[in-house]
This record gives sequence, structure tokens and C-alpha cells, in this order.
Amino acid sequence: MKSKENHLKRREFLKTTGKTALATVFMGSLGPGAWGAIGHGEENVSIPTVSLNNGVQMPILGFGTNTLRGDVGVRCVSDAISVGYRLIDTAHIYGNEEAVGEGIQTSGIDRKELFITSKLWVDDAGYEGTKKAFETSLNKLGSDYLDLYLIHRPRGDVKGSWKAMEELYEAGKIKAIG
Repeated sequence: MKSKENHLKRREFLKTTGKTALATVFMGSLGPGAWGAIGHGEENVSIPTVSLNNGVQMPILGFGTNTLRGDVGVRCVSDAISVGYRLIDTAHIYGNEEAVGEGIQTSGIDRKELFITSKLWVDDAGYEGTKKAFETSLNKLGSDYLDLYLIHRPRGDVKGSWKAMEELYEAGKIKAIG
């Protein structure tokens, strides 16, 4: 049985996130300039990074795209980049890699300045499935490499998936794996 205290916390969380989502859509419809956002090409934004085990620098703050699709997804990703986000997180299972890729292109920011993460879904586990899913993600994102590729849910042939990811890493198609 759920306690009344937990129910209230959940309800407050849902109210808060609902307002945040609405504000994001509203801000997106007006454009980032309406809120004092940074214009394209400004270099004064600096989000701290963390060094991964292989030395790759990853921003500690990222923009998650789980619920963003279509034109709203494109606009939100582009606006997030315009206000200083450099880590963009997506996944095959989110069904939005094309919108995320278009948002990245629309932003006008050089790909090398961004840190793009995507994830392998459990249905694509295994050596061949991983290679195919990775190429599909790259094509949808419109990129020739990923900064980080993760196994979203480690189930099935994890060894095969990991071997494929190591090969993609060695080939320079992925900067870091996990």
C-alpha cells in the first residue's frame, strides 16, 4: 500500500514536471531569443565536463530527449543547443533520433562542439544486431560518429553487443562505450 506522503510527493512531482514540459513547449514556440538565450555562435557558455575512463571529456549537464518527437523535438533540441547544452541524449527506443538529428542540424553549431549519446535497445542485442542498430542510429541522427553509445538494457547477447561496440570504438565510430 502506498503511503499518503509518497502519493503527495508523486503528485507534486507530476505537477512540477508538467509545468516544466509546458514551459519548454511555450519557450520553443517563441524561440530562445525571447528568453535571453544565447545566440548562435556565441562562445561564452561553458558547462563543466567529466573525464571518462578513456580520457574523453563529457559535459556533466545534458539535454534528455525521451519525450520529444516531430517538429517540437526539432525545435526543443535546437533551442537547447542555443542556450548552451552540448550533451544531447537520445536512444533508438525513444523513436526520435531523426528529430534530434534535425534539431542538431538546425542549431547551426558545429558537430564537433556537441556530445551526442544514443543507446542500443534490448531487441537489437547481439553482434550483428548491434552493428545494424548503430548504423541506423547514425543515419537517423545525420552524424558520422557518436560520442557515447550505451547498452540501454543489458539483456540477451550482451557479449556480442559489447564486441561489436568495441570494434566500432576501435574504428573511431564511437568515442566511448558503456
